[in-house]
Amino acid sequence: MKLKKEKKKRAGSSTSGLSKTESTVTNDGGQTDTKEMLALRQCKTAFDAIDANHNGFISVNAIQNVLKLMGSNISMKECRAFINEVDTDRSGDISFAEFEKLVELEGERLGIVDAATVKTLRGRHSSLTEMNWGGSNRNVDSVVEVQTSLRVPRVFSIDETEECFKVRLTITQEWPDLDSPAKSAGRDGPSWSPETEVFGVIGSPDVCSDTTYPRNDLYRGPVWRRVKVLVADISQRMAFKEFPFDISELLIILQLTHPVTNVVMKPFLDEKLPLVDMTACNMVLAEHSPHKPLPYSWEIGRSKCRGVKCSAVWITINLERKYQFYQHNVMWILWVITTCELGIWAIPFDDTADRIGSTLSIMFTAIAFKFIVEDKLPSVPYQTLMDQFMNMCFLFIFLAFGWHCFQTFIPDDIMESTEHHDSMALAAFSTTWAVMNLMQYLRASRIIAERHDEIMLQAESGGHLGKIQVFEKGQHIRITKKGSQTGKTGVVLKPTWGRGFVLIRKTEDSTLRTYMPHHLALDN
Repeated sequence: MKLKKEKKKRAGSSTSGLSKTESTVTNDGGQTDTKEMLALRQCKTAFDAIDANHNGFISVNAIQNVLKLMGSNISMKECRAFINEVDTDRSGDISFAEFEKLVELEGERLGIVDAATVKTLRGRHSSLTEMNWGGSNRNVDSVVEVQTSLRVPRVFSIDETEECFKVRLTITQEWPDLDSPAKSAGRDGPSWSPETEVFGVIGSPDVCSDTTYPRNDLYRGPVWRRVKVLVADISQRMAFKEFPFDISELLIILQLTHPVTNVVMKPFLDEKLPLVDMTACNMVLAEHSPHKPLPYSWEIGRSKCRGVKCSAVWITINLERKYQFYQHNVMWILWVITTCELGIWAIPFDDTADRIGSTLSIMFTAIAFKFIVEDKLPSVPYQTLMDQFMNMCFLFIFLAFGWHCFQTFIPDDIMESTEHHDSMALAAFSTTWAVMNLMQYLRASRIIAERHDEIMLQAESGGHLGKIQVFEKGQHIRITKKGSQTGKTGVVLKPTWGRGFVLIRKTEDSTLRTYMPHHLALDN
């Protein structure tokens, strides 16, 4: 009875914000919840139950273990396929937002939540097409092409503790008016405008400006252009395995909220508005600088927005840490402290008490130094390169301490004959210390090189467009797209980073066209 009264009350209110098909329920606290809110709470409860580490992410193994306990026979390969379908940031784990998408897509098969919850989550997006067309239930026979340019003028800061970064974005979009000229005459704004969102934004972005105005395009005729400037905090998982020589990947995903069957992103034909523009990006950060071999890469393709395939652009900004501070003020100082252990052999062989006391002083100094610099090191549950170096230093000091303690058990009558062995021990420890440093250097170099190769490989292969070439401005290219006339050539008007469209000027008729990189080849 209470539910019916509440529904009637909200149906009669013009500002209730609920659709006619949405029902409400009153919870124990006397507050009114929609079915969607209840479904999201059930999803959150299921997510928290699987998230045993309580770090906000769940892995493939965690999901498979839960499914096994529930009696499911889903294999690890199938689980990974589910994860890859919703893992937009390609981290290998899924957040709650990605878990919500997983429930929408594979809810019945997984059985993590009940069928009513899956139905509710899907139902809120069943009318996505109509909602995204401004409520006009507009039906179109062709796909609307929205010319898009995403400019990143500044990356403000990176918060490694909260795992997020702050960025300023300028989104420029241009689209044709869907109404006839007679209907659009005298109207102040467009009958419809595309809606975009930045994936992973924490809270609501700060919109600095949002302007829409009409203009006449040389190729498309009357169009509407929208320029939106916003500042957003975007969540980003940080990896510190190579710290302090690590490279952070900041991922920006701009996606349409319309189905890709209705609306797609396309680049501007104007050279001044590239699809992705980071040429003047201000990335003056305290601890990071742009990765010199590949500052950024980008690709265009499709992503799933609330269970619907939508057009999207990915930008990956590669920032390498300024390691000089940690190298000079942490690693070098600790190396000097540890190397002083070799000076203990200058104390006479028979004075073992002084040797042990000096070794303990060096050990306590190293421990105190570690506590001093601990606040400047990342707090992660795995070992970084810095942790491995520190452990190597402590291991060497402990081995030297063990040798000096062993000397106390040598009888006095053979003490003189053991002095030769002590000199040999000094040579052995010196050689061991040199070898340990060399091995640590070679291992760190290998890990750093593998990380650099991984970044270059991600920019050149895989993803939505496959392996591509990087075209430089002014290069003469040959069009190899299936269906195009043979012999067509053109000139690249601007370089490409990673994957994306290539803007060329055709040699035959001087027209501007955009092609996928794998539809082009260098004209030798």
